[in-house]
Amino acid sequence: MMVRRLGWSDDVMEARIKRGWQKLAGPLIARHTTRVYVHKRVLYLHVDSAPLRHELSMGKDRILQRFNHYLGEDYLTDVVVR
Repeated sequence: MMVRRLGWSDDVMEARIKRGWQKLAGPLIARHTTRVYVHKRVLYLHVDSAPLRHELSMGKDRILQRFNHYLGEDYLTDVVVR
């Protein structure tokens, strides 16, 4: 992806991920998400609902795939839901 080839920082990727979260997750899930951040290419999602936390944990492979597709590269390596 161009961002990586140009040597831009991981902060740019994190900003894209944060912007894309509401679009990719949908308004209901985004509304219950209290924090989204990336550390060492791992996406961390904090949610305020135990059932939603469980659902997102079960679907983390799909979340990872959707975000990497959205980013245009295999940037993220894992998803942690808290």
